[in-house]
Amino acid sequence: MGLFDKILRKSSVTGSKLTPQGLASYLTASLTSSHGLVVTTDVALKSSTVFACCSILSEDVAKLPIKLHRRVGKSREVISDSDHRLAYITSRVANPYMTALEFFEAMVWDLTLTGNAYAYIAKAQNKPYHLYPLKVSDVTIETDLKGVPTYKLKGVRVDRKQILHLRDKVGSDHYGKSRVLAQAEAIGLDVLGERLTGRLVRNGFRMTPVLSHPKALSKDARTRLKDQLASSTSGDDPFGAMLLEEGLEWKPAQMTPEDAQLLQLREFQRSLILSIFRMPPHKLGILEGSSYNNIELKDREYYTGPVASWTTRIEQAFDKDLLTEEERKAGYYFRYNLNGAIKGDITSRFNAYQIGLRNGIYNADEVRALEELNPREDGLGELYYQSGDLHPSGSEPDNQQGDNQNENKT
Repeated sequence: MGLFDKILRKSSVTGSKLTPQGLASYLTASLTSSHGLVVTTDVALKSSTVFACCSILSEDVAKLPIKLHRRVGKSREVISDSDHRLAYITSRVANPYMTALEFFEAMVWDLTLTGNAYAYIAKAQNKPYHLYPLKVSDVTIETDLKGVPTYKLKGVRVDRKQILHLRDKVGSDHYGKSRVLAQAEAIGLDVLGERLTGRLVRNGFRMTPVLSHPKALSKDARTRLKDQLASSTSGDDPFGAMLLEEGLEWKPAQMTPEDAQLLQLREFQRSLILSIFRMPPHKLGILEGSSYNNIELKDREYYTGPVASWTTRIEQAFDKDLLTEEERKAGYYFRYNLNGAIKGDITSRFNAYQIGLRNGIYNADEVRALEELNPREDGLGELYYQSGDLHPSGSEPDNQQGDNQNENKT
């Protein structure tokens, strides 16, 4: 059977349509995995570490608030979901069947697993009205000689302005690169390690035994021995009791997890997969070398590092695909608020704001913006203050002026 016959046979067995992207993924995975396991996204999810990384990232990013902002002079304002449709569908309800959190969770799941995530932009009066996530396998991209991409949904050409495309590291073909397929070797070894562990546990860590006979075994005895082996090694109790004939000796072979170095192999592969997704070990409950004090620092590094890289991709893709050119010129933009995830307790945070206010580093409107609040309507939030009695920067303190007047009178 030829290679393409095997591929087509595999597609017919799974019942999935073989798309050009699926074919490329299959070939890439099969050619880069020396251990012989074809690593697809479905196979990769059998790795508990891959599944955990994708789940944690999709859940953590989905629960972060993303807001539509507009620059107004030197300040910015948060657009209410009642004032702009995009603010509503990205924070409340993405479509009649999904909340905004469910939408983001589905999109980030596909993004981390396949390197791509697509959504159909349903419009009303030429404005985005709903967002519907699409199956990655249903979307293909064709590029002409000038490098201009054309998007097709199930083979039907779709207006580029109706496709929201989130992608990981992008190539000249406009597809995001899948970390899973790029690291098929490491992920495949982890999957095979889990399978091997399961087989060893099922067999009680017993390997295939050795049967010893001083002479040649008769033909009838060999037949009966084969039947016994077939029946005793199947079922819930492998290697059950057997009747040995003609002086046969049973020499069991047993292997411990330490002998197989399974624990070391699993830990090493787990650390490799964590590095692929830039996931800190404590997010998976691995607390070796961690303490109460440094976990808070590690969690902050997690949100300002790997999570921030995903949120920045989403922000810029939303600006490009959801906002019109006129809206971008008018100062509209999307921004995630990571303050809730990385900032300390409210007392520490407001003490820091007070230091910034008293030394003229922040004004009130800038502090309010950090807390996702709109500027003060009376305009006083634009004033900067000096330390001491908190008078406007550049002016004399009122009490100092009073003291000077009293001195002159005397």
